[in-house]
Amino acid sequence: MKTLLLSLFIGFTILCNAQTEQEIAGDWQFYTVKSDTDIPTEKLDRAAALMNTMVLKLNTDKTYAMAFMGLSETGKWELKEKKIEFTTSDNKSYGYDILAFEKNLLTLDQKKFAIVLSRVGAKVPPPHSEPKPKKIYVTAYTPQLTKKWYLKSCPAPENFTDTQKDAFGEMLSGSYIEFKTNGKCTLQLGDKKETGQWNLNPDKNGITTTLKNIPTAMYFIKINATDLVITEADSYDDWIFSVVE
Repeated sequence: MKTLLLSLFIGFTILCNAQTEQEIAGDWQFYTVKSDTDIPTEKLDRAAALMNTMVLKLNTDKTYAMAFMGLSETGKWELKEKKIEFTTSDNKSYGYDILAFEKNLLTLDQKKFAIVLSRVGAKVPPPHSEPKPKKIYVTAYTPQLTKKWYLKSCPAPENFTDTQKDAFGEMLSGSYIEFKTNGKCTLQLGDKKETGQWNLNPDKNGITTTLKNIPTAMYFIKINATDLVITEADSYDDWIFSVVE
């Protein structure tokens, strides 16, 4: 259950004063999810749909019960400064930072998402979703793109350690993507090489490809004579290329 929770929570940067155990003890239920990063609304909506059955009972005797999506977990809980630490009944430990606290609202953080819980039975206003600033992409044209671009950086799997990320970067050394004027493209990614088709999207601010080892749709963050930065349409992770190997 911990793994599932960790995959759904996102980073959030609200500071809060330290709470007491008496203040946060009680019954809590899902209220909303939040993000202070430029994450697509549909991703937050999917996270909310998964988490909307979540309930968390923090008992005054330091026991807890958590449940959602038909899963349940029990154990002991403890408040350490601005963090709630849990020890499950099978002796596994993890914790959530408290990002914000009101009498009836509790915001918890893990990695990429934050979840807000409301106190069961309390009167709280409907969740308010603030509009996110629209990400601005640059436009590009075929002559700018039709060349060989060497990969300088791309997202490593999130569960990689720093050592594994370094090895991942070395493995990708020499990787490139080449866009050709006839609509064909070649991708060399580590020891994997493939060919496919590419197209500018109608707004000319991104591309689509048929390549299997790179996201199908990507948008231009930066393009000039020597540098190309494109971002994944789904995750907003950046791929950085250069004409210099």
